Amino acid sequence: MAASMNVPEGAQKATVAAGCFWGVEHMYRHTFANKGLIDARVGYIGGDTKNPGYRAVCSGATGHAEALQVVFDPKQVTYRQLLEFFYKMHDPTTKNQQGPDRGSQYRSGIFYHDEEQEKIARDVTEKVGKEWWKGGKVVTEILPAGEWWDAETYHQLYLNKNPGGYECPSHHCDTCKILGGGAFTLNQIIPKSQLNFTKGGDDIKTYTYHGDSGKAVNCYYCPGCTTHVYHHQTVMGDDTIIARTVLLGEDGKKFEPAAEIYGKAKMAWEKEVAHTFELLPPS
Repeated sequence: MAASMNVPEGAQKATVAAGCFWGVEHMYRHTFANKGLIDARVGYIGGDTKNPGYRAVCSGATGHAEALQVVFDPKQVTYRQLLEFFYKMHDPTTKNQQGPDRGSQYRSGIFYHDEEQEKIARDVTEKVGKEWWKGGKVVTEILPAGEWWDAETYHQLYLNKNPGGYECPSHHCDTCKILGGGAFTLNQIIPKSQLNFTKGGDDIKTYTYHGDSGKAVNCYYCPGCTTHVYHHQTVMGDDTIIARTVLLGEDGKKFEPAAEIYGKAKMAWEKEVAHTFELLPPS
């Protein structure tokens, strides 16, 4: 197991589960780096066995959830802000599932460390249910933080060690449904500094990305994602937007089958060939 986390005097812990812990850790570190996040660790919580391993957790037999535990400075970032972000970056209405990842280990959960955290968690969750997910029932668990088990060392900072080696699924907001679409997806991380607004209305905005080749890639971005329900298409910081994408042909239709679209989209991005990418709705 990894070494103990750094918990300075005056710091607090927050523990959440929002699907695959690789992406959850990556997004929290990215968003709150130098903004109050002191340390973070992925691990297992909410189960009924001692010292669970990854394979056992994935089997569903231990009852644990893949989770993230962070240490934060409440003078720089509040617990409420951390929970609001939690609800912005995953779908809290899918029980035991995030995107294609299915199983009780991928359930949505908030594990509070004291009564004040419980109060805030319930307040934020009520707001989310009423204002952000009007059409769906929030199924996020709110439970006391029981025994925590660090995940194996290779899981810690996984996406830092394996950039591009895995992308957690995006989770989509209601305002994206207008776009139609299917299940052919690819996640891309695009520097916001290289996105220029070109056209669009209240429902869809189009940005153009120019890679080193000078050729344009259009990314359709739903503005509702910054004001309504959030997910991986959210602007995650001052310099990055993460977009879930699907490759379109010159006629505007999607490539098929799924294997073909993934391969072509990945190849096109790596070679920075000009193609159009479209935001997808919920599957």
